[in-house]
Amino acid sequence: MLWKEADHADLISFSTNHIDMVVKNDDHGLWRLTDAGLHDMELTGHQYTWEKGRNTDAWIEIRLVRALVNNAWLNRFPLAKLYNLEGSPSLLLEPRTEVSNGRKKRFRFENA
Repeated sequence: MLWKEADHADLISFSTNHIDMVVKNDDHGLWRLTDAGLHDMELTGHQYTWEKGRNTDAWIEIRLVRALVNNAWLNRFPLAKLYNLEGSPSLLLEPRTEVSNGRKKRFRFENA
């Protein structure tokens, strides 16, 4: 799991179908991420995050990278957007609570 350095996340437990994490954020306080009610965030831009065999008959594109959020997170960040940055192996997640004035530094997840 990738996380912004300024925030603190403690992984409590996990399994193949479960994750339980406590997150502390200076702006939004303490909140808990669990697998209950997780939603796959809509991806803005190109819908696939991985490809193989471009310009061949075996070309395949798949969405491997996702951002899963729960209802509590969506309520805290109602204007959040997830962007696929074409030409870059990155997704950009903007967890916004209000319309941005364009001055905040953007945070990117690097696709390894």
